Amino acid sequence: MIPKDDLPTIRSVRVHFDDYCICGFSFHDNDGTEFFNVGVTNDDFWRNRREEAIHIEQGEKIVGVVAKIWDGEQSCYTDF
Repeated sequence: MIPKDDLPTIRSVRVHFDDYCICGFSFHDNDGTEFFNVGVTNDDFWRNRREEAIHIEQGEKIVGVVAKIWDGEQSCYTDF
C-alpha cells in the first residue's frame, strides 16, 4: 500500500503493460520522480513493454483500479 502521507503528492500514475497483461504501476510526484511502485515496472523484463501515464490534478484522488482477469487466470498481486 502507498503510505498515507504520500497520497497527496501523487501527480501521475504510469500503467506498465505488454501485449497480454498489466504488469505494474508506478506513482510519480509533480517533478516526475517515481516514489512508489508495485509489480514489474523496469524496462528489462519484457520485450513489448509499453506504458501509459495518467495525470492526477491537484485535489483529485485515486479511488481504485479495475482490470479484467482472463478466464482461467489469476492476479499476481492482491494487496494493492
